[in-house]
Amino acid sequence: MFTSLSRSASAIAAVLTASALLVAAAGCSATSSPTTSSGISAASGTDPVAGRPTPVANPDKKKVKIAIVDFPSQVAEVFKASEAGASRAGQVLAAYNVQVDYLPVTTISADGVNQVVRTAMNDGYDAIAVTLLGAANCAPMKEAVAKGIKVAAIMSSADCVEGTGALFYHGEDSLTAWTAIGKQMAEATGTEPCTAGVVTGFFSAPQHEARREGLLAGIAGSHLTAVGKGVEAGVDPAKYQAAARDYVTANPDLCAILITTGDNGAAASTLSDEQASKIKVISSDLTSGTRKQIEAGKQYAAVEQDPFGSTYDSSIWLYNAVITGNGPEGGFNQPVKNLIVTKANLEEALRMQTEGA
Repeated sequence: MFTSLSRSASAIAAVLTASALLVAAAGCSATSSPTTSSGISAASGTDPVAGRPTPVANPDKKKVKIAIVDFPSQVAEVFKASEAGASRAGQVLAAYNVQVDYLPVTTISADGVNQVVRTAMNDGYDAIAVTLLGAANCAPMKEAVAKGIKVAAIMSSADCVEGTGALFYHGEDSLTAWTAIGKQMAEATGTEPCTAGVVTGFFSAPQHEARREGLLAGIAGSHLTAVGKGVEAGVDPAKYQAAARDYVTANPDLCAILITTGDNGAAASTLSDEQASKIKVISSDLTSGTRKQIEAGKQYAAVEQDPFGSTYDSSIWLYNAVITGNGPEGGFNQPVKNLIVTKANLEEALRMQTEGA
């Protein structure tokens, strides 16, 4: 069984990237009545998704309730796929007497996340998966563990999470993943010496910094040289466009623009066809905007962080933990597998967003 608990937002001025959360300001009111799903085009089916975790038997037909504390798709498109993953997990687990509820946080703040986590604790959930906004979210997770609730972090984490007693973190290992992406971009841009512009969301955001540092490490020693250490663009698409224009204007040998966040295709949209043939743009998250630019040949690639799997896999693992007492094999860190999405594998990636395989 799957339900999506919807809360009406009076104002949301925030953009959240997958697995790097860019937060501006928000104010919203809340209700707690279950409603139907918010129109996510998720593949339906009760069979476990191939290649992903499988549920253990529940011989006693114990009722299990799992809460996925995440963010609504109205905030950022990446959460359409994470809600789809929770929906499919709910369908698969229904035969095991399991209810999976997607609880979107629409007060986009650490306190907003904490409020939803504590509400879930008091509503009788056996397991809770949480997308964190920072270390301030560790306190209610530790409280939940103390009450015997199975807890996990998804999409984003903080250094204090493992100490709360959470079973696992299922999300991006940003420094390692983006170092590999930097190396791939060096390979994709040929062998002639050229320069790369780097655009990040916030220098103060730990995950953005890990990605930026990974990109710089990945291209170090190659023919591809970064123009400085990068520029900050926050959450404003116009700033990503301005950064791209500035890099193009000031650097005749520019061959790449490397973006640590989900700019929804903003930077690539500024390039002419001729410029796009020479400059490879990569950013985080496969959204409608990045898809449009990839299809048009303006953007080289987007980095997909398996948001479907962050909720689907975690739901299965949490259910299994409730039944067996054990977390997933491999310990606390359960990194997702990033996918570099280009025009060549775009359709495959779009299918994975809704079907998970």
